[in-house]
Amino acid sequence: RKSMQENLQQQFFTPLHLIHTYYVTTKLPIQLKPNLVHGYFKDKDITSENSSVWQAAASVISTTHDMALWFHDLMNGKVLSSKSETLMTTWLSTQSGEPMQLQSPNGMAYG
Repeated sequence: RKSMQENLQQQFFTPLHLIHTYYVTTKLPIQLKPNLVHGYFKDKDITSENSSVWQAAASVISTTHDMALWFHDLMNGKVLSSKSETLMTTWLSTQSGEPMQLQSPNGMAYG
């Protein structure tokens, strides 16, 4: 079995040339700290706090350049199968789970 970190590195970071993207499972590497944009929660700077408690939801950090590469590849068929891409871009009602047209910005739906 591979860890989340190993899987992300093997399946996404390396093949997509995301050389400044990391999955952080413990404290942030010291060399990354000076380059981080500060994050705040309830007026407290939480930039150096370990976000790995949320695992994959908050443990990937990246540069804006790598994020642009990721988004380009995501939108150009290099990341997902066509079926998964269709699912990602189809709005689903939070009530019924059925596909829907998003009528307004206040509509409750997920892609």
